[in-house]
Amino acid sequence: MFNLEEIVYQILPTLEQPYPSVLLNTIDQLVQWSYQKEMILKPKEEPARLRLCAHVAYERLSKKLSLPALSMEKLPLPIKKYEILLDRFRHELPERLKRKASCEFDGDDKGLSLCIEMIYELCNKMKIQLQTKYFVNALKACYSRYSEVHQKKKLAAVVFILVLQRLRGEHMINREEKEQVLSLFGIRDMKQAELKRWNDLIKQDSIEYGWMDAIFQEKNGQLIEVEPATEAESQSQAISGVGMMIYPQVDFYGDKHYSEYLKWKEDILAKVLLKKSKS
Repeated sequence: MFNLEEIVYQILPTLEQPYPSVLLNTIDQLVQWSYQKEMILKPKEEPARLRLCAHVAYERLSKKLSLPALSMEKLPLPIKKYEILLDRFRHELPERLKRKASCEFDGDDKGLSLCIEMIYELCNKMKIQLQTKYFVNALKACYSRYSEVHQKKKLAAVVFILVLQRLRGEHMINREEKEQVLSLFGIRDMKQAELKRWNDLIKQDSIEYGWMDAIFQEKNGQLIEVEPATEAESQSQAISGVGMMIYPQVDFYGDKHYSEYLKWKEDILAKVLLKKSKS
């Protein structure tokens, strides 16, 4: 997980805290923009992305904020390579960054409330109302951990998807459901590369600090099975063990043929229910 305050300390070790919010916000916006516009870096160069964005933000705000001299120690790349990339970032990162209204909120409290409302709506649509508290608690935890992030709707959408994966199993959420989540949060145009970046970031943070595990502690480590919203309610009465036979089929068919999988599953469950009614 990247930490804006840590990178500011690296480039400006003599700057007193609390750091100027405009500096933190500018770095965050530049990082987000660099991913959205797919400024591709080689794997060995990728660790320098945050530092490069912070460097550019410093250059643009140093006079306005009367910032101290920037430190060039502990660079993530050899100096020549770093300077080449820095020149590229200077030219490709725009001077003015416009925020998308659909991804912004007028305040943290209002933004959190709006996201929670969307979570309740999604849980109702997916018929998983009993699990709503896990989504809300995860969002609140992530909201406080990423308070410096502007695009809270993207954060909330990825948190929802991760919790849904945690409840069902790693690969038990299909493309249509992901699109439904992104659409409700107003970010359907979010690119897969950016979605993956947010997903990896939050997932790694959760693994490292265990905050999501704490949310599920009361379940004593047991996996909660949550049926997709497209399932008929009667299917939930199927005998235990059928889910273990059926769920792996998702990986076999993939999202492209998910509708075929659903039909196959309905046929299997119908046979199970028929057999159960005769016994």
